[in-house]
Amino acid sequence: MSAAAKVNALEAKRDQLLASQAQVSDQANAILTKKGGLNESSRMVRKNLQAAIAVAQQPGFFEYYQVNDECKSAEKQNELKKLTQNIKRFQKEIDQVNSEIAANQPKKSVPLAPNVSSFQQWFSQYGTPKPSPHGILTQIQDDPKIYGGTSHHAGFRTLSKQMRKGRCTR
Repeated sequence: MSAAAKVNALEAKRDQLLASQAQVSDQANAILTKKGGLNESSRMVRKNLQAAIAVAQQPGFFEYYQVNDECKSAEKQNELKKLTQNIKRFQKEIDQVNSEIAANQPKKSVPLAPNVSSFQQWFSQYGTPKPSPHGILTQIQDDPKIYGGTSHHAGFRTLSKQMRKGRCTR
């Protein structure tokens, strides 16, 4: 089997693993985000407890939010934990396939940098720099902005710099 065919087979396997991982991830997302799912149930429980705390000093009985049976069974059976472990297992397999793909791909030859030991050699290899435009001036100064400063806390200067472009008139 040629290296290209092996890489193609490994890429197909990786695509299959990614699709399986996406399917498991979608299952976990459905458990969390569907109407009456775990996210909504958790939000309702929290909201209900806040309301109960607010009316705790008043006489009477406060009815707490009851989590639906589907959410109770999902929490009791640790469905999300199992799905997360499956996602991690798929990711380990994907990482392994990626490393195999990297090992089987042909090595790309990097051209060696030319040996340059003088400016003359550099200029002959890469060209001479463009001359700077006549009459252009750039100034870089500390930014004068001061932040804060109250009677209790001292202000502080910013550490940024300002770059101003301009023309030299002299």
